[in-house]
Amino acid sequence: MKDGRLEQPLYPQECRQGRISYSGEFKVEAVFQFNDGAPIRQTFNFGHLPIMLMSKLCHLRGADPRKLIYHGEEATEMGGYFISGGLERLIRILILQKRNYPMGMVRGAFIKRGAGYTDKAVVMRCVHHDQSSVTVKLYYLQNGSARLGFWFAGREILLPVGIVLKALIDTSDREIFASLTCCYSDKRERGKGVVSTQLIGERTQIILDEVRALSLFTRTQCLVHIGKYFRSAMEGFEKDDYETVAEAVIKDYILVHLQNDNHAKFNLLIFMLQKLYALVDQTTSPDNPDALQFQEALLPGHLITVFLKDRIQDWLQKSKRLIMEEITKNKSFQLNNSLEIRKFLSKYTTSVGRAIETLIKVGRANSQSMLDLPQREGMTIQAERLNFHRYISHFRSVHRGSSFAKMRTTTVRKLLPESWGFLCPVHTPDGEPCGLLNHMTSICRISSCYNSEGAIKDFQKIKDKLLVELVRGGMIPLLPKMEHTGPPEILHVHLDGCIVGSIASAKIEEVVNYLRRLKLLAHPATPEDLEVGYVPLSLGGAYPGLYLFTSPARFVRPVKNLVSLPDGEPRIELIGPFEQAFMEIRCPDGGDGGRKKEFPATHEEIHPTAILSVVANLTPWSDHNQSPRNMYQCQMAKQTMGFCGQALKYRTDVKAFHLQTPQSPIVRTATYKKYHMDEFPSGTNAIVAVLSYTG
Repeated sequence: MKDGRLEQPLYPQECRQGRISYSGEFKVEAVFQFNDGAPIRQTFNFGHLPIMLMSKLCHLRGADPRKLIYHGEEATEMGGYFISGGLERLIRILILQKRNYPMGMVRGAFIKRGAGYTDKAVVMRCVHHDQSSVTVKLYYLQNGSARLGFWFAGREILLPVGIVLKALIDTSDREIFASLTCCYSDKRERGKGVVSTQLIGERTQIILDEVRALSLFTRTQCLVHIGKYFRSAMEGFEKDDYETVAEAVIKDYILVHLQNDNHAKFNLLIFMLQKLYALVDQTTSPDNPDALQFQEALLPGHLITVFLKDRIQDWLQKSKRLIMEEITKNKSFQLNNSLEIRKFLSKYTTSVGRAIETLIKVGRANSQSMLDLPQREGMTIQAERLNFHRYISHFRSVHRGSSFAKMRTTTVRKLLPESWGFLCPVHTPDGEPCGLLNHMTSICRISSCYNSEGAIKDFQKIKDKLLVELVRGGMIPLLPKMEHTGPPEILHVHLDGCIVGSIASAKIEEVVNYLRRLKLLAHPATPEDLEVGYVPLSLGGAYPGLYLFTSPARFVRPVKNLVSLPDGEPRIELIGPFEQAFMEIRCPDGGDGGRKKEFPATHEEIHPTAILSVVANLTPWSDHNQSPRNMYQCQMAKQTMGFCGQALKYRTDVKAFHLQTPQSPIVRTATYKKYHMDEFPSGTNAIVAVLSYTG
């Protein structure tokens, strides 16, 4: 009972039959304060927010099979989708650039940024704790200098990197010169792990000369220079001084994942410059943005969080504009009158809920600002239930992005070695989406904000404990500035995009093994999905260092660690695609990857078929088929007439297949039993006779 009325909970099945959306009231508590007065709290109704099935707000959460059947659902209902207008919609998992990692890129489009620009840059997608992101690009100029670029108010802003360095912290030209040139040594001009040349000194001098030419010598002067450029365009900073505006720009647009730690931003920007110059001098190779090693997933919750933040900010700006207009028109208007304020704040409230519903219903993210997303349309698809194979494939699919479908180049569609074990080499459709729409392997999963016990991770605690273990293993921490040295003697340690210390290259393998051992022992300092990306010294290869990742949205998969522990049994370790590229993993099929000699493997695949998706694993004797036939079979299996569901009489689908006399396959793989595929039969058995001659 509520307010004298009998309220019945609304269940998903009723929404399907009534062609309505499964959503709940979306209420927000806003706090506003006039001068030094007491803060006033007001609750606003933002309309309705779609609810994902089986989420914490869903009425089916925790229901047993008997209760699910009672409410017209499948006994094995797993949720993960929304109901909008009676249709089941799910948010497509898109591929994004790996967060908080500086990637060296070579692209012809960089030359079009302006006169003097080259095709080389270091690009970093920086992700805030609320999952919003700002991509910064460090461009190399023909004269040896560099520009830092980021998107602001719908256009790219380019700042001289020297001004940004001096605006971050109180520093001198001498310190900047020493920090940038420390990775070069006269004794090691060539050799394994050498990433710099003597040209870095001349380039650093050019960067500093550009700042001096503008008569900027102190941090305050650099902040004022930046603030003059941005104050007129910054919402809410019209009356602030230039320094305050510049500090806000640095906080909200430059390396945002480091928040207010300007020393960490300074150190990371120095590292990005060193990597950029190494890329120009060809002492390091460019990173491949099409390789899974440098990619992650855009999860449904992250997309809704980012879009919701954008819409609420838009609501606040519109409300502020209305109040300012009213103050100008009506001289008797008082800001401390809560009823008057509520009238203006309530004007655009329902637009926030409608925007989220539109996102789910048609897959369009309507926004005036740049959300740093790969696309604005096609974010959601309908969860078709032609049969169970097709249905579960929706939840295991990852898409590169609709913008790549229009490109004539086939580079983005190629199956690269870095995808081994994470993306299925077989399960991709033929035709236009081939290579763009892929499916995760049966053992691959995506890291999230929850640990294996279902508790929310405290990332700050994890980082603090991990730093203690790194120091115990031999890392020299930064206090607070970077050690004036670099590869090949010293390698820097990155933790989620923040340089936390350095380790001698002769000792770094011991530290890596120490971290992996802690993972196997389930040490509280090392989460189970910690990615230990050790890039070793090489001659012109990837830029060396130790890169540790604990963030969500990463692809991870289990492998056997062959290092013997006290009990002598091999343990299962979760690894990511970044670290896999530099690991030795053998396959239990005995082939050793086609090598003539044995190699010192540290890990082993769990099973030879672990590289295949769930649907691809259902094909028997796939190693005796032509590879195109295996690909076609994945598509044919999703189109066959079988059981679309056991709760068919409650379904309202536009198109549904239902076979009255299904059969269980005579020839089957172990995957059929593992995933209980006989609960949703996919057809009948057939015998095909093939003659070995013609005529």
